[in-house]
Amino acid sequence: MSYLWQPQVILLLLAVGAFLLLLAAAFTSRPSATDRRLDEMSADEANRRRYRIPAVERELKKQQARLRLIQAGLYGKNAAAAFATLRVVLFVALVVAAGALSLSGLIPLTLAVVIGLAAAILATIGPSLWLDRRKQYRQTQVRRALPDALDIISVCMEAGLSLPGALARVAKELATAHPLLALEFAIVDRETQLGRSTGDALREFAYRFDLEELRNLAAVILQAEKYGSSLTRTMQVYSETLRQKRHQRAEELAQKASIKILFPTLFCIFPAMFVVIMGPAVIRIYEFFTENGLGVGG
Repeated sequence: MSYLWQPQVILLLLAVGAFLLLLAAAFTSRPSATDRRLDEMSADEANRRRYRIPAVERELKKQQARLRLIQAGLYGKNAAAAFATLRVVLFVALVVAAGALSLSGLIPLTLAVVIGLAAAILATIGPSLWLDRRKQYRQTQVRRALPDALDIISVCMEAGLSLPGALARVAKELATAHPLLALEFAIVDRETQLGRSTGDALREFAYRFDLEELRNLAAVILQAEKYGSSLTRTMQVYSETLRQKRHQRAEELAQKASIKILFPTLFCIFPAMFVVIMGPAVIRIYEFFTENGLGVGG
């Protein structure tokens, strides 16, 4: 009996080994230890290039992964470790489930191996697709809410509030209508209270969303702070620009809708209309030929 179960046992051992390898890759990277090791190495330029460049590349990859998490709204300190753990757990859970089904005899070993490969692909691609989807959703929400928020900021500044005060006011007023933008404005307000300039805080805001409108807004405010121009007029002009872009984007989507609806119309609506309109005529023609002995059988 042990010989019959050997392939399934091997599959489970491979799953456990993959789990340990992925877990080690997720948690054993320590940049600080690497930097200390590099400082202790020889001053020879060839050795420096040999060892430091891969370390820099690894650090850049970690920063890019961290940036993806931030742009998806995962600001937690342990978000990267939790995301890596999610991938590992997802992979191992699916592979172990496939092995358990194979051991119980519910599915053959070949199907279990296929499920294990599909689990590896899903654990690799699925979380990344989820991050991209979440990032796009956040960008859409902020893009829609930003023109209205800038209008309120302009009104507040015309009433005598400073830009940080207007941001704090908008964060409270938009908490119900646009909670995501209100939360981000609250973060910007907290950063300005800690000593950062409003332009720099908005630039970090744009960094968290990777949105062109926010980058332009940060650049406009930084330029206004640098040259001392009127922030109220600047916000009004930029708000009008965003409103025009939103109108143009709506027109673009409306133009695309006519093309997108063409295929459902051709393949779903027209066949049904053809049956409803032509069906009675076909039946009448068939009855006419049958009554006059002109049918195929006649």
